[in-house]
Amino acid sequence: MSPETIAVASVGIALAGLIVGFWRDVRGEMKALTKRVDDLTERVNNVSERVSRIEGLIEGLIGRRSSGPKP
Repeated sequence: MSPETIAVASVGIALAGLIVGFWRDVRGEMKALTKRVDDLTERVNNVSERVSRIEGLIEGLIGRRSSGPKP
């Protein structure tokens, strides 16, 4: 093998190693982001449920007030 061929093969192997390492890091970051998004989705759903309960309570109070006592 000529020195040029060895150099080209070495550069190719180095680039392949960098790409594999990069994708491993990207996958790790994606897993972390997916967990954070899942946690955030759960928190938003909890807040949405609480707001719905509060809306129901307010509607119940307004409904009682608007019907008022009957003479």
